[in-house]
Amino acid sequence: MISNRFNHILGGTLSVFQKIWSAKPFVLRALVCWFVGIGVLLSERSDDFDTRFRLRGNTLKNSEIVLVLISEDEWLNLKGPRAQTLRPLKEIESFSDSFFSDAETWELVLGRLLRLNAKSIGVAFFLGDPWPIEAQNNRVLANPKIFWGAKLDSDGQLLRPRALSIDEKHLGLIDLKTDGDGYLRRFSTTMRPLPNLAYRLAHNAKLKLPTSEYALINFQGPVATFQTFTLTEFLFGNVPESAIRGKTIIVGARNLPSHSALTPEGPMSRAEVIANITHNINNGQWTKTLPLWSYAILLFALLILSIWVTTGYSQSIAIVILFCIWALLITISTWIFDTVFLWIPIIAPSVQLVITFVVFLSYQLIVNEKENWQLQQEKRYLEEIEEIKNNFLSLISHDLKTPIAKIQAVADRLLASFQDEKLNQDLKTVKSSSQDLYRYIQSILQVIRVESTDFHARKQPTDINEIIIKVIEDLMPLANEKKISLTQKLEPMFSIELDSTLIYEVILNFIENAIKYTPEGRSITVTSEEINDSVQVKVSDTGEGIPDDEISRVWNKFYRGKKHDLSTRGSGLGLYLSKYFIRLHGGEVFLSSQVGKGTDIGFRLPLSENEEETKG
Repeated sequence: MISNRFNHILGGTLSVFQKIWSAKPFVLRALVCWFVGIGVLLSERSDDFDTRFRLRGNTLKNSEIVLVLISEDEWLNLKGPRAQTLRPLKEIESFSDSFFSDAETWELVLGRLLRLNAKSIGVAFFLGDPWPIEAQNNRVLANPKIFWGAKLDSDGQLLRPRALSIDEKHLGLIDLKTDGDGYLRRFSTTMRPLPNLAYRLAHNAKLKLPTSEYALINFQGPVATFQTFTLTEFLFGNVPESAIRGKTIIVGARNLPSHSALTPEGPMSRAEVIANITHNINNGQWTKTLPLWSYAILLFALLILSIWVTTGYSQSIAIVILFCIWALLITISTWIFDTVFLWIPIIAPSVQLVITFVVFLSYQLIVNEKENWQLQQEKRYLEEIEEIKNNFLSLISHDLKTPIAKIQAVADRLLASFQDEKLNQDLKTVKSSSQDLYRYIQSILQVIRVESTDFHARKQPTDINEIIIKVIEDLMPLANEKKISLTQKLEPMFSIELDSTLIYEVILNFIENAIKYTPEGRSITVTSEEINDSVQVKVSDTGEGIPDDEISRVWNKFYRGKKHDLSTRGSGLGLYLSKYFIRLHGGEVFLSSQVGKGTDIGFRLPLSENEEETKG
């Protein structure tokens, strides 16, 4: 038993592997499309972020962050006569942050911000030059609302601003790390040795930061998205207190190369980058991404969907559906990025959709071409087999005609030569059987001719009543043998277009079957009449009838009723040929029967075609 179970499991496993192996071309194409999507995903992430930010535009609403940007000229003008000696130096080179290490000027600027009730103030300068002792203890400069910028050296050691002697909790890093292409897209979430200046300024700093070392900055818009004042506007302009009161103020440099960073939204000052980071921390709105495997699963799901569409629909419909999927993908991805700031790739799925459509469209064409070739081969084989069958039947049928004719001739000669009653009865049986065999052969030849492609009806104007009368005359001896009354009720009518030979065969089959299956001494009635736009011919017998379960099958080729398989002679082709001949004329056959009462069988031929031809 264990051996049988093991063999069953092994057989099932091998069957699964065989199915997988047979689907190898399909699976390999799917994997190629999937790997292309993943490859594009790995190479597109930075550029896709940049495009999303540029397309999104300004999303900032009621920000609590205000920028005060200082230019070199404004700082020189504010320092007055003390700075005149430095003007020739400015003409030679741009200034660094050390140029802004002036305690009196900072006291003026920061003092005004404090008087306007700023919530917190961040200085985005690294003031490396020392100040006088009295300036280091300045009550304004050491105010706890003010946070000063610090940096890390090349070894990762903290560089404190030497201008002030203040606690580290009022220092924040202003280093900005760029990616390999020189663009700034992320900020450091580490708290060692100091947190970012934006973290110091954030009023909601308890909010959890991303667990990774760097968080992706969610830029709120292009340059000047945040409310910005120049130093001149702030000190000497009409800046209302409401613009500063309760706000986070970031003081930075304007047009200073060392303070400029290249971002997805374009060149941006250090102060504005810190403002974006501060806003992200306050609102938890940094850009989020999923693990790579999550995007790979999304691409795989999209792959299955696109394969199903490409292989399940026609080319034009598949293109429309895939375009709708692509548009829906862009819409959903854009909406998610703009609302919950989650990055869902667009380029990788788009490329995968196109690649999948092209690859599997070509695969479908190959499969269809192979199927068409197989169908052509099967068709050719079937035609050859059909031709062999027809030739065989035709040859056999024609070869049988000659001996049958000889048998009938010999029987006729012997009947004329001898008067022995017993011998004559046997000769009549031989002659009757040979005639039946001849008719079977004729039926087979007719089926072969009917099923050939060039068979068609040869119509000409004919009086259908004449055909009925001719059939009744030919079958009257057969009816007389069984003492069956064969009557006709024919309605006079005009000639119609039909093939008289084929219609003769139909009426002959119907009346002959009625005689064959009607007991001795009963009656058969043949009627013709014009009903609406058709001519109807009906043969009504008083025989045993046909069971309901056999009525739908009597028109099939070679079918004969169960009760009459052995009791009556026949090939089972008569009604099959009759139905075919009537349909060839555009008509229809009908049959109704009641067991023990009799059967009505007949056909209707349309008059409309004949009337149109007559009018024409």
